[in-house]
Amino acid sequence: MRKFAAFVEEGCSPILDGNLEVLKSPIGDGELSRDYCMKFANKQKVLLTFLVELGDAQVSHYLLRWCVNGSRMKHLARTTPPTETIEAAQAFDIGVREAFAAACAVALSEQQSRRVSFPLRDGGVGLRPIGNRADAAYIASRAVTHKLCEPIWEGYGGSESSRDSALQEAAGSISLRTPACWRATTEQERSTNPLKNFEPP
Repeated sequence: MRKFAAFVEEGCSPILDGNLEVLKSPIGDGELSRDYCMKFANKQKVLLTFLVELGDAQVSHYLLRWCVNGSRMKHLARTTPPTETIEAAQAFDIGVREAFAAACAVALSEQQSRRVSFPLRDGGVGLRPIGNRADAAYIASRAVTHKLCEPIWEGYGGSESSRDSALQEAAGSISLRTPACWRATTEQERSTNPLKNFEPP
């Protein structure tokens, strides 16, 4: 505590275990982050209940699609490793589908539940699940902030970085879901892959 004495004198309370919230995102161990994300997802139930009870199915669908949907979880998906957000994201996606069904007074079959996430042009209702995009959102966020993080985080991008472990897991998850015919097959194609730049040395 001695090195924090100046802060304590100013009335601050140092957090010594490294588990904290920064800009509405959890920082710390995996258990803390998963719990934080799940609590955030559960908070959205109040909003989903309101949309169910709104009394206008068209308005409820419009608000679910454009104002709720994955956008409520997008910030966490971008800033927190997918392994720590996926359970909360999937729970949130289920809540959105159930709210849509209740607002429209319909019982969705398993196949219809999947179609809810399709774009309108493909016969769906445009409620894209955040659970399917958490990996891509995290990788994209890491990509655009990479050059900003390197100068201020010693060892950033190194093989000992837990964040790089999370990045590789996210990339691996996307690779498993990507059809083989879409994957890069030549060295030239791989050289244009943005993930290549984030492989630990």
